[in-house]
Order: sequence, then C-alpha cells, then structure tokens
Amino acid sequence: MRRALRTIAGVLSLLTMWFAGALTGSVQAQTTLVVPQEQVLFMPVQGNAFNVIQVVSVKNNSNAAQNIEIAIPAGATKLAVQGDTHTASHVHGQNVVLPNWAKPSTITAVTLTYTLPFNSQTGVQFTLHSVYPVYTARLFLPIGDSALSAPGIMPNTQTVTISGTSFRVFTRPGIQAGDNWPMSLTLLPSTTSPDAVKGLPSIGMDNSSAGNTLQALGNLLVAALVLVIGLISIRSTQWGKSARKPVSQEEALYHAWETTEQQYRQGVLDKEEFEARRERFKGKLVELKTAGDKG
Repeated sequence: MRRALRTIAGVLSLLTMWFAGALTGSVQAQTTLVVPQEQVLFMPVQGNAFNVIQVVSVKNNSNAAQNIEIAIPAGATKLAVQGDTHTASHVHGQNVVLPNWAKPSTITAVTLTYTLPFNSQTGVQFTLHSVYPVYTARLFLPIGDSALSAPGIMPNTQTVTISGTSFRVFTRPGIQAGDNWPMSLTLLPSTTSPDAVKGLPSIGMDNSSAGNTLQALGNLLVAALVLVIGLISIRSTQWGKSARKPVSQEEALYHAWETTEQQYRQGVLDKEEFEARRERFKGKLVELKTAGDKG
C-alpha cells in the first residue's frame, strides 16, 4: 500500500513538473517574438483591387534564431516576400512561415506584398490577424483615392508624402497576439484625371516601362524600403472612430470633400483645382440623391 502511494505521489510530482515546464515553454514561445511596429500601405489599382505592402518589424528576445509567422488576409493574391524566392513553399494555410528568419536578440524587418481584389462593387472587406503582440500598427492610405473603416484606430491622423503621393496615416496601438482586426477599404469616385490616380505601378517608372507587372512589383518593394527607412519613427494618430461596417458611397464622398477642403486650406491645392473637385463632389452627391429618390 505504501509502495502504491509512493508511486502515485511520484507520478503526480512528475506530471506537475511536466505541466509547469510545458506552460512555461508555451509562455516563452508566445513572448519570444514581438512586433514593435507594423506598417501597412494600401494603393488602389485600376478600380478593382488594392495593392498592399506590409512591413512587419519582428523582435526576437531569445538567444536563438526563430521562425517568423505572418498571417495573410483571406483572398489575397500575388503574394511575395522580399528576399524570399520560394514564397509559395512557405505558405501554410493563411500563414507565411519563414524558417529561422528572426535572428537572435535583434529586430528583423519582413516586407510582404500582395493584392486584395474587390469583394464588393467599390471595395474590399478583410481581416488582419496578429500572430504576435504588436506595439503599434500604422495604416497608410492615399488621400482622396479611398476611404478606410476599422475599429480601434486613434481619433487623429498625420499625413506623409511618399514618391509624390500623399498618404493619411492611421494608428492603432497595443494589439494583442491572436487579435483579429476587421477593416474595410472603399474606392472613392475619381476626382482627378486618370493619369493622376493610376496608383503604385507608376511610382518611379518612366513612360516606356509603365504597365510592366514585374517592374510594378519592384516599385512595391522600393516603396516598402522607403517605409522601413523613412517612416519607422513617425508619431501619428488616427482619424475618427470608424465603425466595423463599410462606409457608404455617400459617406466616402463627404470624407473626400472634407479632405479636399483641408488640402485647399493647407495650400496643397490651388483655387481652380479645389473648385473643380468641389463641383464634382456636388454632382456625384446630387446623382446619388436623385437615384435614391427614384428607388
């Protein structure tokens, strides 16, 4: 009887030690990698998709190299990872797993590019999943081209210019590991000439190379490097407490009109261009109202 009790006590002791060790290992696995900063840039493409550049700065707090795992939104296409020539082989479900990319006791910047095709008439709804804790996330959206709706962003914004394109910067601090961040991107009605809103493929390209898909992807990566080097220390806040639902076309027009008013007051637009845009906004709003009355 005593021997049986000693055996049971020994087994319980071993199980307790194993459980404690497993729990500690699990906690260490979760906290070994953190993301001090994540930056995501969106560029509309010819009215049917958004090109996305996602720059994730991963800090490895351990003394050994670790795999980096980044979740990709459902429906994303044309995925590429800068510096990885075999991206497809590293895709596991909705995650990209990069073996031993996180070097010991340092920060590694991972740059991904992909495309989000529209899943509605004028935009796309998707979810960003955070595998690791994120201290600060920043979203870059071209001013006047599109509207963003996402929960958790801060109430003010900052603007920045990259390769001649002005972006509004949205910020969300303190994202926990495992968080799902739903958002919506809506393309605004065109308020400028077609040449002015062709989007990212025209950045850094001359006329002879416009439309070349490979060069367009190269420009995505160049823009990503600009983000990593030039925007790593931007202190920005967010615009409005957005709802989870996508913005309507009428709301998007009012947002674009407000942005145009701000640009005119700041001297970004001259009076002629400002008045032309304002009249186009008024015309579009009248069309929407008329269509609604007929419906």
